[in-house]
Amino acid sequence: MRVRLMSPDADFDAATELPAQTTDLLQDLQLDLLLDTMAAGDDQQRQVALTALLLGAADVDQARYRHEVLRDCEENRTVIEELFDLCGAAIKDRQGVYHSILSDRAEARLHGAVSVLGLMVPRLRMLRQISDRHAAEFASTGFRELFGRIAKVLDEEYLDRVSANLDRLRFKSGLLLSAELGESNTSSGFVVRTPHRHNRRWYRKLPVKPPTRHLDIPERDMAGFQALGELRDQVLAEASLAVSTASEEVVGFFIRLRTELMFFRGCLTLKETLAAHRCPMTLPSFVESGRAWEIDGLYDASLALDGYLVVSSELDAGASLLTVVTGANRGGKSTFLRATGIAALLARAGCFVPASHMCAELPGEVHTHFLREEDTKLQSGKLDEELARLSVTVDRLRPGALLLCNESFSSTNEREGGQVGAGVLEVLVDAGVRVVVVTHLFELAQLLWHGPRPATFLRADLDAEGHPTFRIVPGAPESTSHANVVFQRVFGRSLGSGSTLVTVGADMLDDAAVGLADNCDGRQRSLPESGR
Repeated sequence: MRVRLMSPDADFDAATELPAQTTDLLQDLQLDLLLDTMAAGDDQQRQVALTALLLGAADVDQARYRHEVLRDCEENRTVIEELFDLCGAAIKDRQGVYHSILSDRAEARLHGAVSVLGLMVPRLRMLRQISDRHAAEFASTGFRELFGRIAKVLDEEYLDRVSANLDRLRFKSGLLLSAELGESNTSSGFVVRTPHRHNRRWYRKLPVKPPTRHLDIPERDMAGFQALGELRDQVLAEASLAVSTASEEVVGFFIRLRTELMFFRGCLTLKETLAAHRCPMTLPSFVESGRAWEIDGLYDASLALDGYLVVSSELDAGASLLTVVTGANRGGKSTFLRATGIAALLARAGCFVPASHMCAELPGEVHTHFLREEDTKLQSGKLDEELARLSVTVDRLRPGALLLCNESFSSTNEREGGQVGAGVLEVLVDAGVRVVVVTHLFELAQLLWHGPRPATFLRADLDAEGHPTFRIVPGAPESTSHANVVFQRVFGRSLGSGSTLVTVGADMLDDAAVGLADNCDGRQRSLPESGR
């Protein structure tokens, strides 16, 4: 029986091969804490969440299909937990029965399969009872069709018939069969018969019994017992295969139902955990056609789960596929980039997103290109390594994909990095790839600002005193940074009116000035590299 809560066309397979960029996404977007929260200590549920996030829904219809099911799960959480526990109990029952489908004895396989099905029948009755009690409380297409299949297939007459057949297959009164003689007097045409118990009792009461033929095997005739066992296996082979297939299908149904419920339970757990941190989540809305990318109240879910006080930002890229984020170091740019990537993954999977509102086209595959440490084995320089990774990433990109670039093209000088970066990004945008790039290269930002392609430009916000607010706001790229403000706060004087700082040098001075300011203030500040 089909489950199909994740998709109207097929059951979800958590063992599906993950995309090639999985390792980069886990590292760059810091997904481990988010996945651990969704898992709630269950390794299998973590794997389901990972697979669902990285593979995503196939199209908008499938994403909305999951949204409907997720709303039902949220409104009927107690019923969902009851179904989940029932599936777990059924799977545990199966694990308690030694049943080797690889056994070379048909009779042994049949005995194991009958034992498993005997344990599954009460679980199926409980499933039917849950369906009868609560089906009317669910509105989604996924649950309505699932409960409809349960009501149609698992009626009382059917379950009673299954129980009766299982009792017969235990052969408590012996094995009754019929056969024919085939070529060369070989046995063929075996058919297992239902014992006529009442007739046998009636015949036993007669003073004269009808003539019968029987064969007694001596106790020490091992060859005779072996031949009899082979005959029983030959007779029971077809029944063994049928019952084993049926038992594995029933157990498989409980496994598939539990697996798909894991995804929705993980989504609800994530939302509830973030709500405890006063961080909202919402279901995104998807445009029917065209381009849109509007997010309000966007924040980094992993950062919030780590106990940090998060600051939200807005992004309204409209139809433009290119978004450029510039501004001072440690101003929240990288955090904003990660938040965008996490929101895209969750939206694509059919889950809640860490924002107060999101309206966009269904995100395609998410890819990242973040700055890496220099090759310690000295096999290549940073620029070679960066371009090699970028080449691999570009080969994987398809129209509609989302590429997140963090300080890309920064392993060379300002002019060269700007020229190379602008050329690459413009080609990707022309190919239909949505790109969000964080950069401190003023040359690159200027080329994109004056370029012919529409783009959205954002900046790390500063307050009146030059302190970062960690919000990302609309703003054109600037050639200077806030190092002068920090320097003046520490030393009480400006760097000088003639000092013109391009962003590359200013960012380096920012880090040094901030560290010096911390020491002069005599207190420790929490300024992680992620831009928190």
